[in-house]
Amino acid sequence: MNHNYYHLDFYKLTRVGSFSVKNELKLMMVLEGQITLRFTENCHVLTKHDIEIINFNEPHELKSKSDQSIVCILSISEEFINLYAPEIKNRIYNCHTSEFYEGGADLDDINKLKSKLLAIINNIMSKGTHLISDMQDMLALIIKNFDDINNLLSASDSELKSDRYYNIISYIRLHLNEHIMLNDIEQEVFISKEYISREFKRLFNRTFKEIQAYYRVIKASSLLLNTKLSIEEISIEAGFSSKRYFYKYFEKFYKSTPNQFRMEASSLKDAYLLADKETVGHLLNQLLIDQTRKSIQVTKKLTVIWKHIDEVTSYSLDTYDYLEVVFDKEDLETCNYQKIVDKLVELDSKGRNIKRISYQIPVGQTDPTDLFSDLIYTLRQVPYFKNKPIETILDYTIKQ
Repeated sequence: MNHNYYHLDFYKLTRVGSFSVKNELKLMMVLEGQITLRFTENCHVLTKHDIEIINFNEPHELKSKSDQSIVCILSISEEFINLYAPEIKNRIYNCHTSEFYEGGADLDDINKLKSKLLAIINNIMSKGTHLISDMQDMLALIIKNFDDINNLLSASDSELKSDRYYNIISYIRLHLNEHIMLNDIEQEVFISKEYISREFKRLFNRTFKEIQAYYRVIKASSLLLNTKLSIEEISIEAGFSSKRYFYKYFEKFYKSTPNQFRMEASSLKDAYLLADKETVGHLLNQLLIDQTRKSIQVTKKLTVIWKHIDEVTSYSLDTYDYLEVVFDKEDLETCNYQKIVDKLVELDSKGRNIKRISYQIPVGQTDPTDLFSDLIYTLRQVPYFKNKPIETILDYTIKQ
């Protein structure tokens, strides 16, 4: 794989942060300690083994909250994103740290992403294979389950769908240095300006004007960090009608003036220190061992219940092959016990209602999920298990 597509870094953070912004997607994992991650006015605390997504051209500040904080950052280049997931550049993704509302992605999805990120880190460090396909899988998961706005809208009763919202945001971003009004948005996306105004305020607790100013401030902060343009030139480039409004909104979001923001960023180049390789190796090994131990425990539980079921049936089946077909492979890999139990409950319910599968049908011609349902039904014929919850059956069989 082209090494220009990515770089993997391990940093020991200091208690003094520094804003930075890059034209790349970053995935960050806290290996040790506690850190604060700040995008604009909100500071988010991340603890050991938390992960987060830092979007394209998203100004951010990292700093330590404890004596020793070490983070791992996988940076994926614009070139790779353009080839394999170009839509990522135009949307906002996060795990825990939405700037617009309280909440974040589903915990199960975060655990899946953590597992995939850890596998990629291990792959890079061991110079393994299939790195491109692993990264593609991870990006597909991010697109599907970590879209900030989509997660907000799906949890609300709003009729404002994420595609329409992003059409509005794209229009705002493309016309930042123009004096656009809600009337212009109404004509562009064919939604009444009254509805847009009401939904923005209800969902994001911000007016249209404030969201417009937010994106102007984000652009201005990027220009402050990466160019030598004057404050007045940046104010114009970002679309503010005057320096006064620029200062007003910049201080609202960053709690500092544009000059202070630029000076602090340029004077704190050592906020990220390269972490000691031996320490990083030890922390990663512990994380990998923990992940493997959990995976073994979940697989062992399922293997035990499968064997117990097999004892009261005429089937002789290879356990793990069927586990991977019946259960979500990602749930097995990420040791998602609750998801596995939920699947067992679903199969148990199905087993009570489906027509019994003939024992004469060859296993290879039977849908494995139907077969599993049928086996659970057979187990239900044991008097002790007849009316017991599926979790009780699972726990009981493990103790035997």
